[in-house]
Amino acid sequence: MRSFVAERAEPPGFDTGRALTQLVMTDVAQRITAQPAGGWDLRGSLSLPGRAGDDPLPRVWQSPQARIDPRYVRARPAFDLDLCATVDGLDLAAALDRVTGASRVYRAGDGVGLGGLVHYAAAGRRRFDNGRVVAELTAQPIDPRRSRRHPIPVADPITFQVDLYPRSLAGFTGVPDASNRPTLAIEIPGFADYRPLLYPTVNQLADKLWTPVGPHTNPPWHRYKDLFDLYYLIHTCRFRLVDLRRALETNPNRAKAGLERLPVPYRLYQDPAGPTWQDRYELMRAQQPALAAYPPFAEAMAGIGEFVNGIGAGPVDRTWLPAGRWVRHTRRTASPRRLPPPPTGPRRGPSPRR
Repeated sequence: MRSFVAERAEPPGFDTGRALTQLVMTDVAQRITAQPAGGWDLRGSLSLPGRAGDDPLPRVWQSPQARIDPRYVRARPAFDLDLCATVDGLDLAAALDRVTGASRVYRAGDGVGLGGLVHYAAAGRRRFDNGRVVAELTAQPIDPRRSRRHPIPVADPITFQVDLYPRSLAGFTGVPDASNRPTLAIEIPGFADYRPLLYPTVNQLADKLWTPVGPHTNPPWHRYKDLFDLYYLIHTCRFRLVDLRRALETNPNRAKAGLERLPVPYRLYQDPAGPTWQDRYELMRAQQPALAAYPPFAEAMAGIGEFVNGIGAGPVDRTWLPAGRWVRHTRRTASPRRLPPPPTGPRRGPSPRR
């Protein structure tokens, strides 16, 4: 498996390590969302390529010789898996246990963990008062043929964090978005084409626009990454202004920021005792090859600021185009594909085919 992925990876922006992490995270997401107890939305950076439309990308992101779609390469690399329940009363801890608990007994060919090639184990699981469940998951590649109950590790483990959110923390203002492409950048033979429901893009934007302008309440502060996600979303996605305004008005981070509306001109909250946004932005851009093609801090902020300026100005019947402008609604500028509203109670029935 590692050799197969390594031959198709595209370093430095999408190396073997990033591709394998994306693979095991997709497998876990697919196993959780396939459970019949309820529905889920994917959020976080793993969802970014699925949100991107087919509009032309910024020139510096385009590469005619690329083996991997640049929409995957230029999305900020995902180091955690964020899933949000779309039905009330879902037992998040039990949903996670079904992924790790089912891996305790191994039988060759039983389809557990990438078809029996991976053992998942959770550590440091915490359940917060608001219902959120967080755990560190380790994906250990194994050879199940040598022992059915005690398979032998055959490669270094891959570790990532899983965040599961109850519906009450979602902040939905509309129905989920449909994925425009699979979560996997590299097609794996025998692996299902996984296109999960997505936390609405306008709600994702609202989260990213509000969080940087409020005081830091959860040290160590790590929201510098939001600037890259904002830049990606406004350069790859289409959405309606009326939907974005509604999402901004109801977003829970608005109250935390203590503001009635986004600041115009757009400005970031700077902790006097902390590092500057520019220093951390440039550090991330230098350390993560996938982010090297993003513009310098001042240029990125100018683009985000111009976008924010247009949110509160002009008529509401406009749609954002990734080319960098708001236009009046037409059939060609329709909002992203929408799915019917999710059910509000537990759902029964067979799991989707894998």
